[in-house]
Amino acid sequence: MLFHIAVCAGDPALRTVLRRHCEDYFARRADGCAVELFDSPAALLEQDAAGGRYELYLVELAGTAGALPSGLAAAMELRQRGRRAPLAFAARSPAWAYYAFRADAMQYLLCPVRYEMIAALLDRAVQPEYAPALALPTAAGLRVLPFARIEYVECTQH
Repeated sequence: MLFHIAVCAGDPALRTVLRRHCEDYFARRADGCAVELFDSPAALLEQDAAGGRYELYLVELAGTAGALPSGLAAAMELRQRGRRAPLAFAARSPAWAYYAFRADAMQYLLCPVRYEMIAALLDRAVQPEYAPALALPTAAGLRVLPFARIEYVECTQH
C-alpha cells in the first residue's frame, strides 16, 4: 500500500529534508510512499479542495510573533473540512505548540528535524488506528474496520 504524505513548508530546505526523511523511512521498511510538496498553506488547501487526500500532513509553522501562522490556520481548516489524518508540525520555536495540539496534532517537531524524529512520527502514523477506516453498526455496537482489513464488500437491497 502506498502511504500518501503532504509536506507544506515555505522553506525549500525544510521541504527537502522532510521529503528525504519520509522516503528514507519507507525505503528502510521496503514500503512505498508518495510525498507531495507544497510551498504554501494556500496551495495545500487548494489541493485538498480538488480532492487530494493524504495519510499524513507535515506542516511548517512559520510567521511573525503575535500573528497566527498560516500553516496552523490551514491545519485548522483541514480539520473543519473533516480531514482526520495525522497531522504534525515543524517549527523553529515551541511558541505555537499549545495551538498545534488544539488542532489535534500528533507531533510538534522542533527544527532542525532529524531523521529519528520523523521515524518516530511515522512509526505512529502507519499504525492501523490512524489509517482510513469505516465505522459499521453491528449488533454488539459500533465497530471500526480499517480499509486495509476489508477484503470483500457486498451490498443487497440498496
